Amino acid sequence: VGISGEEGREELLLDSLEQLNRDEFQTFKWYLQQHELEGHRSIPTSYLEQAERTKTVSKMIENYTEDVAVTVAVTILKKQQRNDLAQKLSNAHPGDYAIT
Repeated sequence: VGISGEEGREELLLDSLEQLNRDEFQTFKWYLQQHELEGHRSIPTSYLEQAERTKTVSKMIENYTEDVAVTVAVTILKKQQRNDLAQKLSNAHPGDYAIT
């Protein structure tokens, strides 16, 4: 149940990933596997290679926490030139998106 009717971060992430076509989603997962963040281990390739969008979101949150997962997603979407989705996600969940 969302807090005060707000859409949860998991749903926001899933909605963003559902906007990607198959090739874009595969590229997103590739970036995710390469993404190293201080204090967090990268997600192993084996966890993502067959993962659908819902499983990918779950792994991101499990690995990074919800706030960091959103930040990582925004960063990757920008790298993929999907600034529309990155902007929508960052508008829906304001935070610090300075991670590179």
